Amino acid sequence: VRLYLKEPTYHLRDPTTFLKQLLGRWSQEIKLFIPSKVGVKKLTRLNDSKQEVVTTKEDQLELVTSAIVYLCKIHDGLCDKLAEWGYITQSLQLLHDVLIADMVGT
Repeated sequence: VRLYLKEPTYHLRDPTTFLKQLLGRWSQEIKLFIPSKVGVKKLTRLNDSKQEVVTTKEDQLELVTSAIVYLCKIHDGLCDKLAEWGYITQSLQLLHDVLIADMVGT
């Protein structure tokens, strides 16, 4: 992903498969931050009413998100695939879950 972000115009053999893999990783990464029944992972209190997402190394979620955005900008036909694969609905549900958990990012 880091290599792709250094040169997003690089010709990919199969951008559709790359997008699928990025979206799968994006789903995994974002679910790490959403509170579950077991507990909250990678969260710390920011103040009395808000929580801030904290990572120890580089922000994998940000890298994957940026790669998805660049890929869809360069290969605009892939945006239709997002809806076909159900990621628009899933993204909205995850955004709802994050807002319900009162989480903020930096």
